[in-house]
Amino acid sequence: MAKGDKDKEEEKNTPSNKQETPVVNAMGFGITNETRSKNAVPIPAPKKLPTGGYAFPVAVLKKVQCETIETKNGEKYCLCFYFETPDKERTHKEVMWPVDQEDEKYLKKIEKINSSVAHIYTQFAPLPQGGVGTKAANFKEYFDEISKAFNTNGKDDTNIFEGVKVWLKLTYYQSNLQFPYPNFIEKYVEGKGTTLGIDLKFDKIEQEAPKGAANLPTGDNGGFNEAFPAGFGN
Repeated sequence: MAKGDKDKEEEKNTPSNKQETPVVNAMGFGITNETRSKNAVPIPAPKKLPTGGYAFPVAVLKKVQCETIETKNGEKYCLCFYFETPDKERTHKEVMWPVDQEDEKYLKKIEKINSSVAHIYTQFAPLPQGGVGTKAANFKEYFDEISKAFNTNGKDDTNIFEGVKVWLKLTYYQSNLQFPYPNFIEKYVEGKGTTLGIDLKFDKIEQEAPKGAANLPTGDNGGFNEAFPAGFGN
């Protein structure tokens, strides 16, 4: 065997240091370095500071989209906002639900949705001159128009919220963390505190223990027992 052929043969039989990245198969089976080893935990409620006042979590809006969600009363077409802390460890999904037109509080609930969407939108950009969703005839059209407005900045194909940090205020309703109406979000400014506040008469920032549970923790902000978890500002 010629020397060149021998070298090629040895090279072929020598294990390569270069490892191919494993790929998840068509069935979704396969664990790779890209697989998350732990699930994200919820963005917590504000925490009281030892010196007074409250520390509010900082996050970015990652996604705005419409989803069909299965409920005990059937499928509902909803508007969903996905937030994530900068370290990507904590998340929050805020869902806005359609309102039954036969609901006696229909107009009040619609006003709450409108105000909440405007509150979120204006942290990233001024509202379009012609408004958003003003020509919608039903909730599907309305939510689709809102999602489109968030995902189009009017200049190119990018959204209005990419990379923009915001302060979030999440409070408990029963066991769920959600945005309290009307003020729950504020654009983050480096070196400047938030104007968001807490009124303990209305804002529940600690989860209540399940009824009948004995010697259980009160659910300190969703189970976060550290003093000030990552993602908090002051």
